[in-house]
Amino acid sequence: MKWGSNKVYKVLNKRLVQIQEKFLRHDRVWGQPFHLVLETGNACNLRCPLCPTPFREATMPKGMLSFKNAKKIIDQFPALIHVNLSMWGETFLNKEIFEIIKYVKGKDIEALVQSNLNIFNEDNAKDLLDSKLDILQISLDGASQESYEKYRVGGSFLKVINNIQLIKDLQAKSNNYGTRIIWKMVVNRFNEHEKELAKSWAEKLGVEFLVVEIYTPRYLEGEWKPREKLSDSFNIHTDIVESCYSLWQVATVNFNGDVIPCCSEFSRKDAIGNLFEEPFKKIWNNEKYRNLRRQNRKKLNCNVCHADKGTNWYKLWMS
Repeated sequence: MKWGSNKVYKVLNKRLVQIQEKFLRHDRVWGQPFHLVLETGNACNLRCPLCPTPFREATMPKGMLSFKNAKKIIDQFPALIHVNLSMWGETFLNKEIFEIIKYVKGKDIEALVQSNLNIFNEDNAKDLLDSKLDILQISLDGASQESYEKYRVGGSFLKVINNIQLIKDLQAKSNNYGTRIIWKMVVNRFNEHEKELAKSWAEKLGVEFLVVEIYTPRYLEGEWKPREKLSDSFNIHTDIVESCYSLWQVATVNFNGDVIPCCSEFSRKDAIGNLFEEPFKKIWNNEKYRNLRRQNRKKLNCNVCHADKGTNWYKLWMS
């Protein structure tokens, strides 16, 4: 395969940023972020109890990312290798999501979408495959309605299973297997006994299975934290980290253009800048960004990034 100059630049930029983040931890990043988390909307059809989305109306305006604004944002990141078009909302509530995915793919960038897949139909499935989305991660926490709805309040386990089957059938019919489908199970105390059963369901459906471990606030451990340690027999992703990488490698942008420290944030008060008001290249190494990197240079210090102590997220996870 012949590499174009842009692809070479992206690879070299990624290595430069990774070396700086891993070993040097400077407050000024020499390269550009190679990963973008872009919020395509901050509304959701479910009411998950540990998610700030249902409770954040007072701290952030609601809205959807338009295709026009998505282009304005994406065009400011010349070194992108990967884009996650998901954050605190349900991605498929955005009516322009498939146009946004196509635009990302047109720039030779890997595109990922996360969804609870409760709002989906045959037309969506066709649009999904036509968009050439690389990865669809489906949040399906359990192997029965009883365990699933403990966290995914308002969701239907059977509806999600049927929608997965809808996509798989269309892939077979069109011989289009370009989109990886991943069943992502966040393990908690209510569903941990169903890990093996969920894995078996995923194998029957012909999709990948991923177990996710998330940080549980100390005062909620008795209610939500799994009793058993995760077995190495599963493909495991953990959100529990000891040092911050996001401030060096990743750009996180809300639908309204706010640049925020990482995907765990949502308050406008903690925005580092807004790229509809000034270009990202000026924001990336501004004094606020550099101060956050200095504060997180050694140990993880989420307190400094989440200065808005009045947000629901901060009360829940940082207290």
